[in-house]
Amino acid sequence: MPWARFESSKQFEQLVSTLRVLKSSHTMTKSSPECIFCKIVAGQIPSQKVFEDADTLAFLDIKPVNNGHTLVIPKIHVPYFYDLDNKNYAKLMQTVKNVSRAIEHAVKPAKVGLLVKGFDVDHAHIHVIPLNNNADIQATTFSPTDKQLAETAENLRKGIK
Repeated sequence: MPWARFESSKQFEQLVSTLRVLKSSHTMTKSSPECIFCKIVAGQIPSQKVFEDADTLAFLDIKPVNNGHTLVIPKIHVPYFYDLDNKNYAKLMQTVKNVSRAIEHAVKPAKVGLLVKGFDVDHAHIHVIPLNNNADIQATTFSPTDKQLAETAENLRKGIK
């Protein structure tokens, strides 16, 4: 058991929680000089802005899946959206919701989908994508066994606090 050196599993969980907070505060910075999204926030690189407030920015993707494909980012630099503190996460998702509604009214797709990848740019961002059919976002299929599904579910449950 990972908490064997602690008086209780609760003490171990408190330490893990504290470490997560420290990691988040360490990775959240005002900006990163090499980050293309930070340069867009600073106005050093042009973009087609859709929405901007004090904490978030939404702009059109330059390689869209469909017309209206928008990226929503926090203005602070953080590599992973799940490392945002609760306040900034809520603000990001509120902007995602507002942009989704705007896409629904302006572009009139069958659905509006969300995608979080993060491989191209090391700055948290959510893709808000107008979708007209299932083929708009095609992924390879993973066919797990029942045992694999059960093991994965158990591992995920352990990580959720």
